[in-house]
Amino acid sequence: MPPPERTHQADGPHYHSLVAIPPIASNEADDDGVFPIPPNSCSGTMGCHDGTVITAPVFDVDSREDNEVLQILFDGWFGDA
Repeated sequence: MPPPERTHQADGPHYHSLVAIPPIASNEADDDGVFPIPPNSCSGTMGCHDGTVITAPVFDVDSREDNEVLQILFDGWFGDA
């Protein structure tokens, strides 16, 4: 479960919902001036592409391009949300 913000990630609050946070949400938050960019379910602080799964490529939550690629994969897995 990703934390709602990037500060104090390990000890801070986490979302306790089974609803995935799409990667594009990080780009949308960046567009709105939110800093630091909040994590999403795929990259950032927790997720399949954060470096903890050795067989999965690593994506940077701060990279708009990475989030766009992840969104395509996300839509393929979960459908257009």
